[in-house]
Amino acid sequence: MTGINPLLDRLKSYVAQISWIFVIFETAIGVTFGALLGAHFSGATYTGPLWALGIAYLVLLIVKFSTQRLFPSAIVEELKAKQLLEDSKKQLARRDIISEFITHSITALNAQTCAITSEAEQALCSQAASSGLAQVIDPLISRPQYVFDCNESQFSVACLASYRSPAPKGWVDEFMIFRDDHKIGSMLSSDLLWDHTAKGSLLDIQKAVQRCYNDNVFVCDSFSPYGVQLSIVASPIPLVCETTLSNGVLLFVTRCGHTCPTDVENTFRIFGRIIANWLAKYSECVASKEDPPTGAADAVDLPEEIQEGEQDGTGQPATRPESKSEGSDKPQPEAEGRSR
Repeated sequence: MTGINPLLDRLKSYVAQISWIFVIFETAIGVTFGALLGAHFSGATYTGPLWALGIAYLVLLIVKFSTQRLFPSAIVEELKAKQLLEDSKKQLARRDIISEFITHSITALNAQTCAITSEAEQALCSQAASSGLAQVIDPLISRPQYVFDCNESQFSVACLASYRSPAPKGWVDEFMIFRDDHKIGSMLSSDLLWDHTAKGSLLDIQKAVQRCYNDNVFVCDSFSPYGVQLSIVASPIPLVCETTLSNGVLLFVTRCGHTCPTDVENTFRIFGRIIANWLAKYSECVASKEDPPTGAADAVDLPEEIQEGEQDGTGQPATRPESKSEGSDKPQPEAEGRSR
């Protein structure tokens, strides 16, 4: 509901109060007029007051009808209904846009991770992780105001993610800064979760990120960096194929207010799942480049007899000459038992 609805509610309340005032005055004039009229017929003379009450009643009726003509309650209800309809249309249009965002991200995810050829598959991790991920969630980076349902144009968008990196090699935790209109990028570092020296606005961001990451919950809170009131929104990025463990945090800083629309959490969790799948594919791609599959002969530790047979060119496993046992030719019972 937009800001015009409180005005309509106040107008409706004003009309209701005026109506009650008219009812009270009409009742008081009617009762007084009836009492004076009864006394007049009993012999008392109340001609002047009766005329005065009659004129006052006529004036009251004129004012009442004029007021109802200017502010009829039916018009107020109609205005509220029209406003509710407009808000509903805007919400439907907003949800259509969010659906387009999700469709774009899933399409981009498939384009990068569902390669048919090995060359195309290797291209996934030939780019920086932040560049590839930015292409997947581009609508969320460039037009987040539709998700937050506000008219603000300035946002900071970042992502804390853990993935396997080609350079430096190994698993890394990185804060990817996709957009930074509010200039908070200098506060975001890969060790933010474990920084024991954080204070001020950095501490506010750390608390939101830690709560989101550790408890796997959606966080929508406010803080004031540089003396400006802003909102910080953090949504967990799950481990792939997991629902209760986090692998990162999707972070937004905005002026849209710390009360988020009810569907924002579900929307961000969908994008978190998309990001999780992309990070898993990226890490898998890096691992396949660093540790390529080897041949079967290298992968299996062949027995020494087979290796010797292959070396002498016969293709048959070499057999060791049987040596005669010293002493009796019959095997000892104990040796026969082990042989069996």
